Amino acid sequence: MNHQAFDILEFPSLRALLQRNAQTKSARALIDKIEPVNDFGQLLQGLNRLGEMIYLRSRGTRVSFDGVLDTSASI
Repeated sequence: MNHQAFDILEFPSLRALLQRNAQTKSARALIDKIEPVNDFGQLLQGLNRLGEMIYLRSRGTRVSFDGVLDTSASI
């Protein structure tokens, strides 16, 4: 991977934006681990998931994780 390209595209700023909008502590921890995708199949799967969420939002569906407990310490 070309890390210089990701710096130019402000990948760290994008990650910070995602973290500011995360609803839970565990989501912020997962966002910390996000790296650019190097596999086309994995990228396509992620885009399909994103497309599904965009479709649900367009229909008025609201997904909320407020009140979800962080279980990572107990595992």
